[in-house]
Parts: sequence; C-alpha cells; structure tokens
Amino acid sequence: MSIDIVSNSEIERMLASAKLEAINTLQGYGQTSIRMGNDQEESALINSFMDKIRLATKVEEINKIIIDVRKILESKNDV
Repeated sequence: MSIDIVSNSEIERMLASAKLEAINTLQGYGQTSIRMGNDQEESALINSFMDKIRLATKVEEINKIIIDVRKILESKNDV
C-alpha cells in the first residue's frame, strides 16, 4: 500500500479551486433567480452562502453549502 503525500500548497490550490467552482455555481443560481423574477431575499441568501464558502476550510464544507442552497432554492422555486 502506498501513501501519496500532498503538499500544503497543493491542498490550498484544491481548496481555492473548489471555492471558485462553488461561487460560480451560486452565481448561476443567482442569475436563474433573477430571471425568474425572485426577490432580494433570495439574493441576500445566496450572498450569505458565498461568504460561508469563502470562509470554508474543507472541500466537504463547500459541498454541503452547495447542497443546502440547492435544497432551499428548490423548496422555494423548483429551480
């Protein structure tokens, strides 16, 4: 069994990449929300989740945030 050693800089790059992808996903949700004519409440919600993503320290946290946002938006709008 071999163990791959990953440097801290590689981990930081992976986390930064995951954050960027998640923020782009949320921006897409925001654009969809705007086209559907939804209110400022949804926009504020998406922005608050973007802040959470920026503060996340693990990819798993980011994935959970995206899942939570998707569930909230689906329950409101069937996005």
